[in-house]
Amino acid sequence: MSIISNGNLGAVYQPDYFEASRVLAADSALTTTATAEPTFSFNVGKNERVVYRFTLFYDQDNAGDDLQYTIKSTDAAGDAVAPAFYSEHLNAILPGATASFLAVTTTPNTEDTVAATGTGQGMAVIQGVILGNATTTSTVNLLLSKAAATSGATTVQEGSFLELRRF
Repeated sequence: MSIISNGNLGAVYQPDYFEASRVLAADSALTTTATAEPTFSFNVGKNERVVYRFTLFYDQDNAGDDLQYTIKSTDAAGDAVAPAFYSEHLNAILPGATASFLAVTTTPNTEDTVAATGTGQGMAVIQGVILGNATTTSTVNLLLSKAAATSGATTVQEGSFLELRRF
């Protein structure tokens, strides 16, 4: 629980809830080119800490069309920004109902693959924390693509969402 200031009451405890800030309104078909999904972007101020969680529901037609993602932190000019601290972790239920866990990643702007041997419905939960550096505000974008250029489709489905909490 967080301690916050509440007017005349002074310091009070507040449950640590995420804010469901963005929900994907329509299915998004992926290509092999990593593309930012505007629904899943958020700003990070100087020295601001943001805890985030992307929950992606997806459908994969071919086993080689694995979901790929990059969490990219950039400034207003589009140049990469190195945060003061960064950590992410992936938990996924892959098509074919197997679980996948990716080790903690501490380097932003790195492409990761949710590798599956099956086809069908999957879910990926990418969660982490980013601490803005002392000199530059940044925008965090989730870039999405599929791994192989096959005739099959990989689609991030409507209802996928971003939750975050700022400190």
